[in-house]
Amino acid sequence: MEEYYPDIIKALIAAIITLTFNRVKSHLPERKQSKHDDSFDILRGVMAQGIEGRPNIVIEHAFKDYLKFPLNYSEIIRLINLQNPLKAFRLYESAQFMVEYNEFSKFFEYKEKYNNEKKRKSTKRRAFAAYFLYAFLALMTLMYAPILVEVRGFQGFAFIFFFLVFLLPAAWFMLEEYGRSENAAHFLSFLEKDSKYYFKKSVNSDPIRYGSAAPNYA
Repeated sequence: MEEYYPDIIKALIAAIITLTFNRVKSHLPERKQSKHDDSFDILRGVMAQGIEGRPNIVIEHAFKDYLKFPLNYSEIIRLINLQNPLKAFRLYESAQFMVEYNEFSKFFEYKEKYNNEKKRKSTKRRAFAAYFLYAFLALMTLMYAPILVEVRGFQGFAFIFFFLVFLLPAAWFMLEEYGRSENAAHFLSFLEKDSKYYFKKSVNSDPIRYGSAAPNYA
């Protein structure tokens, strides 16, 4: 069995490199943008055709099933009637799972700590520190993998596999969480700056709900 360890290590390293490359590639702006364009082509079509006269439940399911936006009808209308609705939806998409809305159709950040810029910066530092620490340890593990496997046998191989497969993705997830928290803050700031998002009338008496206002899709 031991004579196969070098080949196993090479195969493991090749697999890790391939998975890491694909993971990084999937987060490149080009790949992300192509996926976003597909979804937002659908959104542009919906906005161009208009949603007046269609049942609320149909609109909600369309946004949830095809665009992955779990919003209620009143919130959809509010976003569509913003000065730049496409940007609003793009920001919301990038901040999902960090931003929710309540029954009064006001968005709020899912985690209260992200309301504080100082805490967000602290989260950023911890995320980057953890990621680079795990990356450094992973590099050292790969460099000394032959010795580790030779000395510890299968236990060494199991340690390498566990470290690379579980700990590095965990560190990457911390970076992604930080990115979503920043996007959440940006999204809420965007809504605050757009005067069309907030209005004094209730949702039930809002004329926008009944299609009397013409949205601007610029």
